[in-house]
Amino acid sequence: MIDHLKQLWRHKFVQGGVLLTVTSIIVNILNYLFNLFAARGLGPSGYGELAAIFAYVMILSTATTVISTIVIRKLGQVGQYRLVLAKELVDWFWHRLGRWLALPMAGLFLIKPLSRLLNLEPISVVFLITISIIGLASSFYTAVFSGLKLFWLLAGLAILTTTIKLLGGISAVTGLGGLDLVLAFLIFSGLLGLVLNALFFKLKTKNLKPTTSFNLKLASTLRSPAFLTTTATVLGLVLLSNLDVIFVKKFTDSYTTGLYGVWSLWAKIILYFLAPLSGLTLIFVSSKEHQSQKNKLLAASLLITFALGISALIGYRLFGHWLILFIYGPKFINIAPYLWLSAIFGLFYAGINVLTNFYLAQKDKISLVVPLIIPVQTAALFFFRTNLLAIMWVETISSFLVFAVFLIYWLIKHKPIKA
Repeated sequence: MIDHLKQLWRHKFVQGGVLLTVTSIIVNILNYLFNLFAARGLGPSGYGELAAIFAYVMILSTATTVISTIVIRKLGQVGQYRLVLAKELVDWFWHRLGRWLALPMAGLFLIKPLSRLLNLEPISVVFLITISIIGLASSFYTAVFSGLKLFWLLAGLAILTTTIKLLGGISAVTGLGGLDLVLAFLIFSGLLGLVLNALFFKLKTKNLKPTTSFNLKLASTLRSPAFLTTTATVLGLVLLSNLDVIFVKKFTDSYTTGLYGVWSLWAKIILYFLAPLSGLTLIFVSSKEHQSQKNKLLAASLLITFALGISALIGYRLFGHWLILFIYGPKFINIAPYLWLSAIFGLFYAGINVLTNFYLAQKDKISLVVPLIIPVQTAALFFFRTNLLAIMWVETISSFLVFAVFLIYWLIKHKPIKA
């Protein structure tokens, strides 16, 4: 038994999974403290503005997420030459960054129109543009470090930047500042993470003497069917969990959005805990040396997803009222009766993330089921745009449909795993 455990521990997937899971728990605790302090300090209206900002940030970061997926996939395919390819990828990125900045920079001249269109404060629009630029560069380095399997470095940077983010929440709950100061801490956290990412990568490649080079052909990659599939899938995944917040903010008020933002946040608890496992699925399934174990890795990930989802459902059902009252205070108590439904949505959405990463790594077009559900979801959200409970059911049913298709497809395509 001891020998079996030792052999299991030597597996990089297990080591990386343990490290990133522990890091994820720490980061999620810090994130929830941030949300707790921000909600208590800003109140439902201020927190509603913040929730809408985060929803828009997620949508704007879709391009960076897609590029990150491609970077991880490419690094997983070159074996011992990962560092050489990583250096070429980073050089390519900085060479083209100037071209990509034109669109977000143009947004600085359209702050007032964008503010009215998005139903956000002008300072929030400025934040969106700024954090999008910072996030573009930071996510590229994060993808490179993930592809290089530098999990300790990723863990340390994640904890550091999230701790700085937490200071923004503390500033709100202690009365030192409002939403403006919270956003300032978020910008500082992002900038520091970017600088440290660039510094560590420079140190890592300082003495690198390439023995080979790669014809990246990234321009053709960006136009390839695989890239377009990945882009559509990731965009669909982001919209599936963020369109609801945007609709609520657009068609109701900040107070209502604050209540719904808390519901949406609790739905994503499962995903936050599974994020490292989902990311590792992409990293290791993309690697040539782990192809024979891909189905076992996916099965294990899905079992963990179900265990967390059922636990959340029971906990929310039994203690939802107490959790909201204790963590967020009486101003948010109206959302407590619906907290159990967020666990069901969270279970399906977390499962979709795990399966989507698996299918993207396999370049399987079944992943396009995600964007195909978005028009239906959008129409339903528009129809029920002022009915919070109906919107919750729209999110839950949409996620269930995608998850069911993914799971049935996998069960049909792959033979049962023998014990």
